[in-house]
Amino acid sequence: MTMREFYKPKHFLTRELVDKETFATFGESALMFFDVRLLKTIDGIREHFNKPITINNWHVGGPYDSRGLRRPADKTGADYSQHRFGRAVDFNVREMSADEVRKYIIAHQNEFPFNEICAMELDVSWVHIDFRNISHNGIYLFKG
Repeated sequence: MTMREFYKPKHFLTRELVDKETFATFGESALMFFDVRLLKTIDGIREHFNKPITINNWHVGGPYDSRGLRRPADKTGADYSQHRFGRAVDFNVREMSADEVRKYIIAHQNEFPFNEICAMELDVSWVHIDFRNISHNGIYLFKG
């Protein structure tokens, strides 16, 4: 039996989406843990804003390592966070505040690449998007 290929993001390395331990264990195959809607959406957001986006940057000496997929042993966030299921990312867009990005996404939530986003966190200095199983009558906005 042959293994099916994973969707591979055009604008993000797998290292940017997982922590160091997950990448060391699974390498590029770690993409299998992600909801494809998330991967296609972050590619679309990168293309839409035409600006670099930072998710994890541990691989270049940066401080972020838990803003994509979170292992069960990771103490960051809630036990059942969407990050643990490959359905959430936290990110920043270069030269834009998180509030600017959120406002834009909310105003254009019925357009690609924003139309698959199910939930977004408010009042944080990063943009959290996730793809939880909820009715899709607009983006669910919540405070962590």
